[in-house]
Amino acid sequence: MPKRNSLKLTDTHIQKMIKPPASGRREYFDSLVDNLCLRISASGNRSWCIYYRLGGKNRRYTIGNYPTYSIAEARVEANQIKKIVAKGDDPVAERKVERAKRAAAMDAEKSLAADSVDVMADLFITRYVQKNVRPATAKDYQSHFKVDIIPSWGGRTVSTITRADISSLLDTVEDRAPIQCNRVRATLSKWFNWMVERGALDVNPVLSTKPRTKEVLRDRVLSEDELVSIWQASSNIGWPFGPIFQLLLLTAKRRGEVAGMYWDELNLKDQTWSIQPERSGTKQRQVSGRSPKIDVVPLSSHAVDLIKHFPRFGGNPLVFPSMSKNGTPVSGFSRACRRVSELSNVTNWRIHDFRATVRTNLSALGVRKEVADKVLNHVDNTTDGRHYDFYDYLPEKREALQLWANKLISTVDSDPSFESRNQISHD
Repeated sequence: MPKRNSLKLTDTHIQKMIKPPASGRREYFDSLVDNLCLRISASGNRSWCIYYRLGGKNRRYTIGNYPTYSIAEARVEANQIKKIVAKGDDPVAERKVERAKRAAAMDAEKSLAADSVDVMADLFITRYVQKNVRPATAKDYQSHFKVDIIPSWGGRTVSTITRADISSLLDTVEDRAPIQCNRVRATLSKWFNWMVERGALDVNPVLSTKPRTKEVLRDRVLSEDELVSIWQASSNIGWPFGPIFQLLLLTAKRRGEVAGMYWDELNLKDQTWSIQPERSGTKQRQVSGRSPKIDVVPLSSHAVDLIKHFPRFGGNPLVFPSMSKNGTPVSGFSRACRRVSELSNVTNWRIHDFRATVRTNLSALGVRKEVADKVLNHVDNTTDGRHYDFYDYLPEKREALQLWANKLISTVDSDPSFESRNQISHD
């Protein structure tokens, strides 16, 4: 046992009278609690310890640092240690057990947090959706979590979600939006599959459910009269949606690709529009093992004529910039579609029907299937397309789009009510 030159320790004595040794450590024993001492190192560190004897051996238990533990607290703790020793137990061993319990509890808490619906949803969005899904679809995924999934299951762990929970959530969505219910179910299934792949779950509870609403595939192809009406209505509504709709019809591209067009993507001299992979609708549907490619769109002479009349807004890199949000493309397509419908008297159409219309007309014009599919930038998942055919079909696409543009414009020009297609209103 250490020699006990004890004294009544006070804060004033510790702070003013007791100085760190030149090297090593010194111990100052408390006169009020036997075997309690304050150890001071050369670095100035002060800690409370109590010595005890157990199993024929002298042992030391470190209570904690001063002033984190005050003198009064150190004395209370020291007396508790004495009681443990008096029972024949080892306070050091007990502290190890207690630390192990706390560590296990913390691990369990971390595991619980990692298993939470909120955390796993965030991970799914950042690690899968944002990396593997095109922007428009990613936005839908995020909306499903924000509007339906998190409000229903937030605060729970994913391992507690059952088939009954899935059914209850889908019931709620189905009552509000039957078709949307199928979309939410698809998001849930993808999410649970992703968690199974990560080892967070053993099974996907969505697999035992079925889509709630029977969906009919759209086969809407605009007739020549409807094309004329929509083109004319687009001319009448002016900038920016009028030119966007017309460019959509001329190029068969997706809405987001046209609306997000950048000036530096355009080469009017070569009559090309190069869409970077991160903007391409097929970005995340590329053939496995092959890098996504730039979608080079050959522009027909009619498309070039249209683009040449587009205004430029200072140094804005976007062709169709939002006037309210800097750096973002124009928005408000739903309102624009309603206006075109009112002016054209064409109903039950969607922007996506433009692509079906162009694709159908390309077949009618005798364009080969593989070329027509390339015009729409569809991924060829056949063995030939995956492993052998790396041709870009640029000349064939140019011929096909020019052929289609010629037909479209001749159809529109033949209508006696048609006004100049290049007249763009900026109102």
